Amino acid sequence: MLEQLKAEDFSRSLHSKFKIYLTDETAVEAELVEVYELPTKENLKSFSIIFQFPPDSPREQRIFRVEHPEMPAIELFLVPVGQNEQGIRFEAIFNRIIEQ
Repeated sequence: MLEQLKAEDFSRSLHSKFKIYLTDETAVEAELVEVYELPTKENLKSFSIIFQFPPDSPREQRIFRVEHPEMPAIELFLVPVGQNEQGIRFEAIFNRIIEQ
């Protein structure tokens, strides 16, 4: 499933809330605040997504279960990349090898 996701799949849900599970029972709402393509390198196409977590969220990088009503549930490796007044920003980067 993850290998089929494209930036456009997330762009449709930009600025909407996702449910991010901190544990099997505990989830927070995080807003998808950025989706952008990264420069293509040789045969690798990449894009990044950034979520805004609440300020009191754990700041650890790990795999989180991510749910949105318009997408299938997925597990993403999210890394904290910054903090502002609204909370903590977490990023996931997707890489796909381009067949030549």
